[in-house]
Amino acid sequence: ESYPITPSHSRNVKRRRVGVKGELSKMVSLLRTLGIAFVVHGIYLIYPLILIVLPIYSLTTAYWWVTCLVVPAYLYWTFDGSEYREGRSWKAFTEFPVWTWIFDYFPVTLERASKPLDPKHKYIFALGPHGTLAWGRLAFAFKRSQMWDKLFPGIETRDLAAGVMFKLPGIREIWLWTKCVDASRATADHLLADSPYSVLVYPGGEYEQIETCKGKQQLVMSHSKGFCRLALRHGAHLVPCYVFGETEIFRCWTGAMSLRRWIVKTFRIAPIVFWGRFFGVPFQVPVTSVTGPPIPVKKVENPTPEQVDLLHARFLEAIRELYEKEKTKHGLAADEPLTIL
Repeated sequence: ESYPITPSHSRNVKRRRVGVKGELSKMVSLLRTLGIAFVVHGIYLIYPLILIVLPIYSLTTAYWWVTCLVVPAYLYWTFDGSEYREGRSWKAFTEFPVWTWIFDYFPVTLERASKPLDPKHKYIFALGPHGTLAWGRLAFAFKRSQMWDKLFPGIETRDLAAGVMFKLPGIREIWLWTKCVDASRATADHLLADSPYSVLVYPGGEYEQIETCKGKQQLVMSHSKGFCRLALRHGAHLVPCYVFGETEIFRCWTGAMSLRRWIVKTFRIAPIVFWGRFFGVPFQVPVTSVTGPPIPVKKVENPTPEQVDLLHARFLEAIRELYEKEKTKHGLAADEPLTIL
């Protein structure tokens, strides 16, 4: 049996469909928000606490002997010095489908504002700003088959990260799985001289991290020249990369800056206080890492300070040009300035 669909009936059907789609959209948005909350709190807080607290608690139970067996085995397996070599990346982890779904929350994307790079060369991808938790790095480490491999075929990288993070159980494994290695000179030299990898670095490091301020576009690179010296010693081309949206993800406390700079200088730890939508969930803003044209670098085994200064000046000019060229495409006003401290 059938009946004709009247105009009013058709409108009611459309309303119901729109209503269902709206509810599904809200559900997907909520699940993505919960996923991001899990990434922030699970990786940086809950997971490390479990690995520390659970063994201590188990020593007070009848299963203390399990802890005595498992903990030494864990320490032996994971603290193996991988961060000083080529890391211990885990492709199955970084390519897990759920990451794409979670990172669409912002979304996180990668763009190349230059011609394709020649995979025969080694490169140093120099990123900024660092932001609170360097969310822009996600585009370089996760789901590479969907982003990185399409833009930079044949180029493999390792990310230079703060050495102190490899001392923390839980965080250490995740950073190693996502292509991170220790940001020491010896490790960088090994990668560029004796491995097939190019490197990714945040020249501003911890100083740039604590200077993060929502609403301000600024880099802390005026005195960061080690990456330029590294590029000269190995003849690695420098690729400027600006991460749009990185400073808008969280609101940050900017007080006690002198004390925090001292902590960074003394302990190489960035004491940051930040908050987002609720419970530390980041604001939903696009995060786009844009790479500019590479700066060709000729190998100089013992570069002079003048050569380092010249390359450093060229890099600062290149990243400023990249920022000015791309900023209006990524939601910034044409007169929004870039400050380089």
